[in-house]
Amino acid sequence: MPRRPRDVEAHACLLFRNPTSGRLRPWQFREGRRTVEFVPPAVCVCNDGEALVAAASEGMGIAQVPDNMAREALRRRALVEVLAACRPPPLPIWLVYPSGRHVPPRLRVLIDLLADSGLNRGAAAANGRPPRR
Repeated sequence: MPRRPRDVEAHACLLFRNPTSGRLRPWQFREGRRTVEFVPPAVCVCNDGEALVAAASEGMGIAQVPDNMAREALRRRALVEVLAACRPPPLPIWLVYPSGRHVPPRLRVLIDLLADSGLNRGAAAANGRPPRR
């Protein structure tokens, strides 16, 4: 079991490749008050987060994925979280839509759902800004 972020480099790592840019997504960890990121050596690379969760669940290696993607596998104990104390700050969720006075009702529902979900609270705090409504 890795004890420190750099310990993951000694394990079989499953990495995500951004399908638009082709770049490998660096893994992020919190060490004290700072966030560190690096790309560990990979045994498998894919551009689908669900495929990473499936591969990790089958014992192919370790992966860093958003918690919502791994939640079910963690619940059924197909996965275990490593380095929980080094969990990086949450990434913000951005909703972009055309400006104007009229916001369609279905968009208003989505905006309110995201605002009420709490998904963006930690990211907004990390950015020093309150979540927008």
